[in-house]
Amino acid sequence: MRRRCIYREENGDTHLEIWEDGDRRSLWFDDVILQSEIHTQDPAVLPNPVNRAMLAHLMFGLPLRQVLLAGCGGGAIGRWFHARAPEVAGDAVELSETVARLAREYFDFPRPESRWQLHLGDVREHLLHRGVSYDFILVDLEENQLTPAWVTGEEFLRSCHARLAPEGMLT
Repeated sequence: MRRRCIYREENGDTHLEIWEDGDRRSLWFDDVILQSEIHTQDPAVLPNPVNRAMLAHLMFGLPLRQVLLAGCGGGAIGRWFHARAPEVAGDAVELSETVARLAREYFDFPRPESRWQLHLGDVREHLLHRGVSYDFILVDLEENQLTPAWVTGEEFLRSCHARLAPEGMLT
């Protein structure tokens, strides 16, 4: 199969494309940022090495019941958890309505009746108003191809810490 673009959209200042190449589907921002990638035939495979690195701490066998994804992107990590560990519940918080829609339509983000929920909004508000304790919080956010300054600021990190379980991990 030849690599082909299956979706293209201009959204504000951002250009989004979805490409298929054999059994891989990928979401690109502005033709230069690989935002998400899945194996279309096997949801338990994460083809993107960055996604695998984000989950490296799982090899230590820490308890995992509840996960927060700050930034959903194409939803590859939520999809992977749903396939690999169906007993794990998760919240994915995505600011972009378009990106959340693409995660559901093109990247098989788990359905609403699963143990995974996709929330539209700002993760800072989610942390303040949702009284859930998370075993794992994964922060994967960017604005204009950069990590927003507030992500590494004391206020946000304290909010994350307040929502972490005693042995929880923030990545």
